Amino acid sequence: TAFALCGCYEINAPVLETGERAPIAGTYHCTGLFRSSQETIQETSTGLLWKDYRYTNASGDILTLRKINSALFAAQIKSSQGIALVFIDAPTNDRFNIRMPDLVSHAPRIDALAARHAITATPSKRNRDFIALGGSTENLLSFITAHSSDLLTTALECNRIGS
Repeated sequence: TAFALCGCYEINAPVLETGERAPIAGTYHCTGLFRSSQETIQETSTGLLWKDYRYTNASGDILTLRKINSALFAAQIKSSQGIALVFIDAPTNDRFNIRMPDLVSHAPRIDALAARHAITATPSKRNRDFIALGGSTENLLSFITAHSSDLLTTALECNRIGS
């Protein structure tokens, strides 16, 4: 599935308790390095005045989003493999990109960001190529939402199918 990626951050417990809305519900064709798939993402919400949004795919992965800027969201993915954190760039209603930290080009800047927010980062013991993050929920949330687009690389590009 598009939600299952390598190179993501991994956490032991959720940091996003409530989710924000993004224009990603629908059916998409997603392509990336060595993969191509079709994804259907469904939106659900609870609450009357203060809505809490969740997104799910056919695999049952649950996506919770927090807006960082006008198009960039921090994305928490709960799946059978655990909880991962990636980023979703949704500039239009017709497409979105799943992005990850660019550790090849920006490792020193990402390490400095982690240090500034008192975050530990170690290779995951559960998921190959994932980075296990440690720290308080508040520090993890601050670290994740402090990422800017220039620290990220696109892993998957997803284009809406139909209307």
